[in-house]
Parts: sequence; C-alpha cells; structure tokens
Amino acid sequence: MFEASIKDNVTLFQNENFIDLKKLYDCLNKVNLIKYSNKKGLNELVKEDGINLSGGERQRLGLARCLYQDRNIIILDEPTNNLDEKSENRFYETLNNLKNNKTIIIVSHNKKLVSFCDEILFIENGSILRKWYIFMKIGYTTGIFDLFHIGHLNIIKEAKKKCDF
Repeated sequence: MFEASIKDNVTLFQNENFIDLKKLYDCLNKVNLIKYSNKKGLNELVKEDGINLSGGERQRLGLARCLYQDRNIIILDEPTNNLDEKSENRFYETLNNLKNNKTIIIVSHNKKLVSFCDEILFIENGSILRKWYIFMKIGYTTGIFDLFHIGHLNIIKEAKKKCDF
C-alpha cells in the first residue's frame, strides 16, 4: 500500500485523464469496497502500509488493483486471508467470472479455493510432486497443505498425511 488515495492505490498513479472511473468503481464493488466507490471515497488517504485500513480492506484493495490492471496472468498468494464471509463470497464470484479468460495462479491453504481450480500442482524443493487436473468434486479431507516461503519462491508442501489421488 502506498501513502496515497484509494484511487492512486488502485490505478497505480495513472494520469487523471486516463482513469476509467466506471471500471474503477466496478473493481471496488467486485471486491466489496463499496464505501470507497464514490468521489469522496476515492480520494480517501491510505496511510503508509495501509495502517488505517483493516487487514481485509488491505487485501481487497490489492485485489481491486489487480482487477483494474486487467492482466492476462494473475498470481494470488492467500487471496482470501483476512476477508469476512461476504467479501470472500464476492471474491469467489469474481474469481469464477475471471477464470475463463485469465490464467490465475493461486497459492493458498484455503481448501474452498480448490473448487475454482482446473489444475493443482504439488511442489516440493522446486520439483512438481504431483499434477492434478480437476474434473470432478474433490474430497476436501484427503490432504493438509502447508505454505513455506523460501527466498522468493512459494512452495506448497504436502504435510501430515499423504494425499490419495
């Protein structure tokens, strides 16, 4: 988060003449930041590191930025952390709408996110242990996954019991 307005944090300081306000409002609404989707809200100051926002608001603001930038590849690390149930459900709805025309890479402990994936990779020590293509409902109790940060790599490690795929 930058010490700047909500608008600048989402648009990454895009020139005022080129900001698509309709798109900006739409992105804020999609991530349940409706209270900022008006002229006063857009100009509200975010303090350094977003200390004046809740953890969920910071997470949703990052998601709004991601949506506004409209990239073909989206990488999300624990995207539903700190989200309340309403915001999480809105995120799942947005994710479901995006997944058909974007490549989305998700690193997460949240088993509910698995239902939005077409493919799951289990990676350990830089090697793919298992590749799983999703074409059926998943038994969510088959495995527990832990996330480890090693340098700049996020590695998903199978833990506590072996998954039966």
